[in-house]
Amino acid sequence: MDSRVRIRPLTDNDLPRANAMILASKSHWGYSPAFITACKDALTVTVDELQRTACVGLFEGETLIGMSTLIAHTSHAELDKLFIDPEHIGKGAGKRLYQWAIHTTKTLGLNTIQIDADPHAADFYAHCGAEHRGFVASTVEPGRELPFFVHTIDEAS
Repeated sequence: MDSRVRIRPLTDNDLPRANAMILASKSHWGYSPAFITACKDALTVTVDELQRTACVGLFEGETLIGMSTLIAHTSHAELDKLFIDPEHIGKGAGKRLYQWAIHTTKTLGLNTIQIDADPHAADFYAHCGAEHRGFVASTVEPGRELPFFVHTIDEAS
């Protein structure tokens, strides 16, 4: 990965690019336009979300190539979003953002990350060390289940 790649908090000005990139990333997996439309509200990052969560972008120079949102709860962190620009999928951007999530979770004094994953991302999370713990109901499509992962952070993480 290029040395010009850096993670920084997203700002209000980044939201149009971030939200367009999120939908492009979701579409990359072959979902129907109707499904992408159904997901739009759940996937859209809002100004309120920027203020109440840890929400960062991964930038290569000035180009947004990924983003992630982490929500701190009392007993764990929730990896709410992790999306990569389709041109950068499989090139280390997701791993970089996942490492950010682990570091941020530790900084918050927590040692567990919970993830409701897209089925296409399940292998990625398992490869990063998260443990598959079953399934959770989709908030977008009745009857659809999402893989549920837990990453327990130890000293080696």
